[in-house]
Amino acid sequence: MWWSLSWLELAASAATVLTFVGGFFAFVIQWRRLGRIENQNKEGAEAIKKLERIRRISDGTDESIWSRKLGDGKLDYHRALDRSIPILLVANLKGGVGKTTIAANLAAHFASTGERVLAIDMDYQGTLSALLLGHAKITDAETLDLEQKKSEELLSGEKDGAWLVAAREVNNDRLNRLHFIAADYTLADLENRLLIRWLLDETKDDIRLHLANALLSEKVQKHFDRIIIDTAPRLTLGFVASACCSTHVLIPTILNEGSSRSVRDSIAQLEFLRRRIAGHLEIIGVACSKTYRGEDNNLTRVESEALDALRIDLHKRFKRDDLILEKCKIRQSAKVAEAV
Repeated sequence: MWWSLSWLELAASAATVLTFVGGFFAFVIQWRRLGRIENQNKEGAEAIKKLERIRRISDGTDESIWSRKLGDGKLDYHRALDRSIPILLVANLKGGVGKTTIAANLAAHFASTGERVLAIDMDYQGTLSALLLGHAKITDAETLDLEQKKSEELLSGEKDGAWLVAAREVNNDRLNRLHFIAADYTLADLENRLLIRWLLDETKDDIRLHLANALLSEKVQKHFDRIIIDTAPRLTLGFVASACCSTHVLIPTILNEGSSRSVRDSIAQLEFLRRRIAGHLEIIGVACSKTYRGEDNNLTRVESEALDALRIDLHKRFKRDDLILEKCKIRQSAKVAEAV
């Protein structure tokens, strides 16, 4: 019995017990510390992986980021696209090719025939917005600022189809059925913020489907007859989101060597998106814009040579002879640019 032990023996036994208990607690503390370190290492490795993903897309070495499998939307995405009204994307990865002029005039044309048309500016340069805001005679600074932020509200997923139905209209006798969503330079900042959050897996849903959730909603589909989207001349979030929810794409170009090369690159990028995430997107073709045809209605020598080279290049690259809209050669004219 313990009471029969000497005090020396009791002290030794107590020391043994204390040593054991101390060792046990030290082990537990060290084990938990190692567990925390392991978790921190895992979290650090995951953070490095996410940052590396951002670096690759920022320097243009990884386009596959846009082709990640689409997440769940708020509607049956593919079924909604199958029965959608025409949604036309006007796109080219090069600026200055008449993209906005063509988008504006197409919207004006269809509205003048009695269709209810929605024009959406997804270009942070805001050229289409400035044109339509001018025709809507909006000059108040506060109202202008609110209107130019609407593309951001739409792309961020904050607004739905019911909100979109109330989009501002160009309120004049000729274009009173043309509604529009405007943009300005702050759209680029929003695109960057959304993209970074998405790459870091900090978003609840797929940011590429925010636009589709609104445009393919039943309210929008019943209210409008046609939607036309003008995009930035580079692969932005707005460009990709527009491709995901569009039924058709038109590619304007001017006829010179550099612009013809951009057509090839734009079609290649659109085909890439179509194969991976935008399977409903149909390429209508290439529209030759800002041509310098004379009174004889013929192209200049430089334009003719550029058109022939483009025709050969597209056939070689895509095995298609129908990509160039041969009868669509839009003359360079101030009247065309101002005709909305």
